[in-house]
Amino acid sequence: MLISSTMDEDEEDTTPIPRPMHTSRYNTFRMQPSMFLKLRDILVERELIQDSRYVTASEQLAMFLYAMGHGVATGAMCEHFQHLSETISYYVNRVIKVIALFRFTYIMLPSGTDPVHPRIRHDDRFYPYVKDAIGMYYLVDSGYGNAGHFLAPYHGERYHISEYQNRGNAPYKNMCDKFDHRHAQLCNCMERCFGVLKNRFQTLREGNCYPFRVQVLIVLACCVVHNFIRCEHGEDYYFNLRQMDNVEKDDDPPDDPSLAVSPPEMQAGEILRTQINTQIWANN
Repeated sequence: MLISSTMDEDEEDTTPIPRPMHTSRYNTFRMQPSMFLKLRDILVERELIQDSRYVTASEQLAMFLYAMGHGVATGAMCEHFQHLSETISYYVNRVIKVIALFRFTYIMLPSGTDPVHPRIRHDDRFYPYVKDAIGMYYLVDSGYGNAGHFLAPYHGERYHISEYQNRGNAPYKNMCDKFDHRHAQLCNCMERCFGVLKNRFQTLREGNCYPFRVQVLIVLACCVVHNFIRCEHGEDYYFNLRQMDNVEKDDDPPDDPSLAVSPPEMQAGEILRTQINTQIWANN
């Protein structure tokens, strides 16, 4: 169940918005002011953050959102918030941990009993061939070896979406060529999701000096805020971005990724991939 704001619909909030929001609002904190106030109210109501002697609850949340949204070090935020770097660092780290606590509310993993998503169920390019993908195996790129739970594309064939864009109605070269196209289409959809998340939170693109355990919490916290906005607001600028439609991988795969896969795993992966490939080729 979603958490609602503590404010009534007819109640006007008179709390001043932290200084940066006055000048750039949405671009500064990557969310609408109404979402900012609603999230702050939830955290205050749960007594997860509260006004301190020198830093208000609104400022604490603003520091976190600014750091995550722009991927800047806390020292670069001193002028914006008029606080010492140590103070900003303390509250950014504190709010990261607080927001990550909501991962069980706003991050819900699908189970094997969940119905197939309509986008797959009603698309004959993918259904019923990948109807069991959720919870059964991962779609991975060519940098991974093909295994029982890691479904990789075929090597030596076209793979990137851009390589198929001018194909028109021309027939596929072979079974593997068609499989790789379907595989790339599904992976491209997932890459767009990650692209939207990284566009909103630049810290996910930039290197940072946070300890690894905090970096894990940062990813969780960013996903929580992303899903919070989706659940509470629905529409948002970053959700409508189309610039991630064709995502290209810039990582060079290893010379032989199969070296990291044991022979039994490789055999199980090949059986799974061949089964799906045969069905796609026969029915489409």
